[in-house]
Amino acid sequence: MLYAIIGLGDTFKFGNRYGYNRVHPDGSNSWVFDSKVTDQKWIELADGVSNTTVAVVLDGLYSAPPDDRGVPVFAKQVREI
Repeated sequence: MLYAIIGLGDTFKFGNRYGYNRVHPDGSNSWVFDSKVTDQKWIELADGVSNTTVAVVLDGLYSAPPDDRGVPVFAKQVREI
C-alpha cells in the first residue's frame, strides 16, 4: 500500500533483477528466475528500514483527518520520507 503512494523512494528497493511470477492451477505462486524476463519486479524494504517504521507511517495515513481539500494531513509528511 505505501509503495503505491510514495513509490520506491528511500523506503523500498527492488528485490530482483529478472524473472517472473508463475501462478499454479491451485492458486499458489512461485518466482521463476529467468534472465530473459526483466520487466517484473518484487519490492522489499530498503536497507535500514524496518517493518515498524513502515507500520507507523501507514497508521498515520489511515488515521489522519483530511484537510479542507480532503487530503489526509499525514500524506503531506509522507512525501518527505
